[in-house]
Amino acid sequence: MKRRIPGLLLAVLLTAAPTAASAQKPTEVTIAHFADLTGPIATSAVAIDRGLRDYLRWAQEDGNDPIPGLKVNLVWEDTAYSADRYVPTYKKFKDGGAVLLVNESSTANSVLGELVRADRVPVISPGTGYIPGFFPREIARKGPSYIFFDRPPYPDFFAAVATHFLGQWKAGGFPGKPKAMFITWDTPYGRGPVELGTLWAQSAGFEMLPAQLFPSGTIDLTQQLLKAQELGANLIYMNSVEGHFAMLIKGARRFSMPFGVGPGKVLLVGGSESHNDDLLRLAGEAAEGVWAVSSYPNWDEDVKAVKWAKEVQTKYHGKVDARGNYFMGFTFGRVAWEALKQTAKKYGPDKVTRENITRTLTEIRNLDMWGAAPPFSYGPNERRPFRTMLVHAVKGGRWVRLATVETPWITAPTEETGLPGWRPGQK
Repeated sequence: MKRRIPGLLLAVLLTAAPTAASAQKPTEVTIAHFADLTGPIATSAVAIDRGLRDYLRWAQEDGNDPIPGLKVNLVWEDTAYSADRYVPTYKKFKDGGAVLLVNESSTANSVLGELVRADRVPVISPGTGYIPGFFPREIARKGPSYIFFDRPPYPDFFAAVATHFLGQWKAGGFPGKPKAMFITWDTPYGRGPVELGTLWAQSAGFEMLPAQLFPSGTIDLTQQLLKAQELGANLIYMNSVEGHFAMLIKGARRFSMPFGVGPGKVLLVGGSESHNDDLLRLAGEAAEGVWAVSSYPNWDEDVKAVKWAKEVQTKYHGKVDARGNYFMGFTFGRVAWEALKQTAKKYGPDKVTRENITRTLTEIRNLDMWGAAPPFSYGPNERRPFRTMLVHAVKGGRWVRLATVETPWITAPTEETGLPGWRPGQK
């Protein structure tokens, strides 16, 4: 039985320090967070929530980035990655006057995407398995998407790592087309790269094998791995959490599947949340040689976001918890705060409304993410913040960066406004 945690659990007051420009009582606005702190993505969600809170807490401190004249309330509810909890929670947040929402999943977007579009409530989200969030239909009648993503669509995650794999296959002089297979979670998140990713990969030079989906609660992937062996898969891609990817890795090791690039070998690649030190703890030595693709740095990289994360976690929590998803929460906080700050500056603190925040988000160009991700840019109809992705590998028991790849920006054939990118039917 799932433990239900009712109601709005907490309101964190993030108050800008008084300045000459904010001598009067500050205007209050609310950000609302669908936090899946229990359920199947809880490990990721806890780190996301911490990164978001830490950035917002840090931003409002004197000497950092307070917003004159504005007090920001962060409210949240545990939605447990459960489709039936998103709508009632959304109604609470909306009726409570939240000017900006944050969620953590493609499932949330699949449930809420058309609601927020109709109600014109802006959302920041990583749930890029919801392709209509990027390429909504009937824009002339219904308007653009109100979901602003922190990453490209999941087909581009797969395309980035598949591009690097194909380059190594060709550099090795190996004959024929490599065979690729999705073994992935049967959720909007897990299925996210399959349809469009398959079409792109076939055009790029892969033979695509039938996707193998597994349901929530799966504890063994023997059947899927046997099918991969039978069909001769050279590249297996999973879009899921680190626990599922560790299960895949350990199963492949039990079957003595040789890891690598080339005929008779198979490379296991994790997408989205697999680039995480938790994967190393769960899979141990079995993880050696696997790849993952993400937009986040490794925790030993010399970039501003990593230094900031270590300093802030030490200050606020007494230790560093090196999870990749912490950077996701950081990016949520940074984009949200920048949108609020620029809206207050342009329109006034008393006009930080849903409409004005949405307009500000569409005007963001090259927002510096301190190395936690490439710079973010949006547009009137563009919800893909960047094209560049990072391919990582486990070497010597730690994640190391292999390559930086510009994705093709795989674009759904239903896209109506002429956004750039590869479309099915192109070479």
